[in-house]
Amino acid sequence: DINDTNNTHAIIANYVKDKTVCLDVGCGAGYTGLLLKNDKKCSVYGIDIDKEALKIAKKKKVYEDVYNFSVTDYKSNKYLEFFQNTLKLYYFC
Repeated sequence: DINDTNNTHAIIANYVKDKTVCLDVGCGAGYTGLLLKNDKKCSVYGIDIDKEALKIAKKKKVYEDVYNFSVTDYKSNKYLEFFQNTLKLYYFC
């Protein structure tokens, strides 16, 4: 529930404007992405280092795409490809 003031995912989602393109860093299993897509009508992309969590997130079908890498690993090819070629203007969640 996006109005649940005890839910950190809902609190984060409430800071985002409707219909925004969002990058959910540390998206995990997709709880924040679910609120952003369903309640805020956002286009959501996710990044996480946990492959199993990303599998769960993909099954929810809320993300436009998900990426498996750590944003702290700035020397990795996946990091460089994403931040040089893929990243547009996103609202970071």
